[in-house]
Amino acid sequence: MTNKFGQLLYELRKEKNMTQGQLAEKLSVTNKAVSKWETGETFPATNQLTAISTIFGVSVDELLKGEINYNGANNSSPAGDSGQPLASAPTASDWQPVGAETDRPHTPPTTPNSPNAKPPMARRKKIAIIAGSAGGGGALFFIGMIILGIILGLASVGIIDCGGGLFTHTITFNTGKDSLSVPSQTFSSAGGFIEVPDNLSYDGYVFIGWSNTNPQTSQHFSHFNFDWDIWQSQTIYAWWMSNDEAFTFSNGIIMEIHSTVRWNSYAINIPSHINNEPVTTIASQLFFLANAVRTITLPATITTIHDNIRADNLREIIVCENNPYFSSLNGILYNRDRTILLRAPTDIAPNPVIPSTVLGIGNFAFADTNLTTITLPNSLLVIGDSAFAGGSLTSITIPDSVVYIEGWAFSNNNLLNVVFGTGLLEIGSSAFERNSHLTNIVLPHGLQAIGAFAFSNIPNLANFTMPNTVTSVSTMIFLSTHTFTFTFLGTEAQLNAISWGFVSHLNSQNATIVFG
Repeated sequence: MTNKFGQLLYELRKEKNMTQGQLAEKLSVTNKAVSKWETGETFPATNQLTAISTIFGVSVDELLKGEINYNGANNSSPAGDSGQPLASAPTASDWQPVGAETDRPHTPPTTPNSPNAKPPMARRKKIAIIAGSAGGGGALFFIGMIILGIILGLASVGIIDCGGGLFTHTITFNTGKDSLSVPSQTFSSAGGFIEVPDNLSYDGYVFIGWSNTNPQTSQHFSHFNFDWDIWQSQTIYAWWMSNDEAFTFSNGIIMEIHSTVRWNSYAINIPSHINNEPVTTIASQLFFLANAVRTITLPATITTIHDNIRADNLREIIVCENNPYFSSLNGILYNRDRTILLRAPTDIAPNPVIPSTVLGIGNFAFADTNLTTITLPNSLLVIGDSAFAGGSLTSITIPDSVVYIEGWAFSNNNLLNVVFGTGLLEIGSSAFERNSHLTNIVLPHGLQAIGAFAFSNIPNLANFTMPNTVTSVSTMIFLSTHTFTFTFLGTEAQLNAISWGFVSHLNSQNATIVFG
């Protein structure tokens, strides 16, 4: 690939009188890694670009393009050398540091007496009442309203099926905090859905969920089950846990979330302070097994997130808009200036819109999500390590702007079709492995390098076309991919010169070699 980035990195490092070893130490990589970046042999992972941007005071855009815009504003993160939000070397199994802000106003939890205090239910919704009678007309109305209720409400958080019955009951929501009292809700349980408050906020406490046992008289937490408890009028109680108990915290770092919170809370709001100390860092795997959580909110004080914030049912990640390091848009995590997309929630809505400011898709950004297709912006330059790994993609079009696809980027998906852009220079190791439905692959003219196992374990591959611009190929790119037609758009001598043993590897996979 072209080495404008490497040359710029070399010049920036020399301007700061910094050795390769000193830069490597700041980025938690080896001296050899920095050397390879500068010589153009490899490219840094996308989650390291922000750290490099911070160290040298240039924008990610300038780094990726290999040119400094001396006449324009510098869009780099305001962090100094000590505030690097992204700085660990990528591997396929690592949890990588990520971060994000929201484009809509969001106020951290306030005390009830504050003039800016929010209503107790930040996401409170109206209750859907569906009633009917024993007559035929009532039955039709009942069925129609059920369908309408499903259409209008099922996608929202906190909607619970009320079950059957023909009686009117009263549910009293007791928050346990006098200043946050919630009025009783009366509804017919002839069937339908009740939308309950699922994200209460109270300064210094974490809301866990609702229970039909009074926390003042019972030591046993028991989630209120609306499916069967709705048969009688009753009071349900909010369960709270103090920040001290909910979070294991030391030196600005949240190390662990209490299992009761992780397993039961629909919304986890990370506090800005614990014991008057600012929360700045989220440790690795903090949300491991947080299977109930739908929303994660991060405060303005967060500077470092050592985790890809993965939770099976996560629908949105929100960062307070005055966070100087990270941002979010439509529930997706970005760096502050939205040049790198860092993490999409696992249960992301279809067809997300990615802004044209994005230059890089971060490591694991869409890993294990349910997306079947996505439109990538024409501004995109780099697709990070494992960016879409383990997902559900059936097709992908790589924009002409993309120059580098990192290792494992699209591995283990359901791809039927891949269209490569004309600007692509390098495909990393295992980038498309284990896409068993792929049958035809045409690589673009101008491609220079292909990493190990890049197209391995693709059993239904029938045709593979490679241009003569490729000068570096691993000998094992087709491991366990057998009996296909390999078309090389060049001469036999050019193919033999690419890599020692590559032709032997093709023969070992029973590939039929054709020259075009």
